[in-house]
Amino acid sequence: LSEDRLGSLLLRAARRAGWAAAAVFFADWLLTAFTWLTWNRRPGLGQDSFLLYALAAREQGVLTLGNDHPLYPLLLSLWATREPAGFTVSKLFSLGYGAATLAAAVGLGASIFGLRAALLAAVLLSVNWVFLSLSMSLRAEVLLPLLFFLSWACAWRGFREDGRWFLAAGAAAGLAT
Repeated sequence: LSEDRLGSLLLRAARRAGWAAAAVFFADWLLTAFTWLTWNRRPGLGQDSFLLYALAAREQGVLTLGNDHPLYPLLLSLWATREPAGFTVSKLFSLGYGAATLAAAVGLGASIFGLRAALLAAVLLSVNWVFLSLSMSLRAEVLLPLLFFLSWACAWRGFREDGRWFLAAGAAAGLAT
């Protein structure tokens, strides 16, 4: 084999290994989150308040929030119910939102820093215990990483391209707070 051909083969093997590692870490995140999701069968562990806020928004049209983020209960209020299925659907929403955050880390990161850096960021995020626990329970903070990524990517584009992207960055940051 020529030196160029060997280098090309090694590069392809490294790319495949990177994708395989990312798939393993994502599968681990999904399995761990889904295991907790099925174990966590009823409100409690500080999750009650978000269901109560969502039910108040749905049934009475009011947000009875203290210092909590209003966007998450408003999203939950779209399907909130007093039945156990409402709790399960809400947990599945958090899980899906966590998966979307990992996908955004890859998508947004690849467009700015390249695919390897984006996969590494997604892998590191997937093994972060705080992110994992947010993705498998009812917590308003599950919204923050994705909104932060969107805000940061829009600000990046605002500096690099058109300044109108700063409006989108501000909107995403505003939704996060």
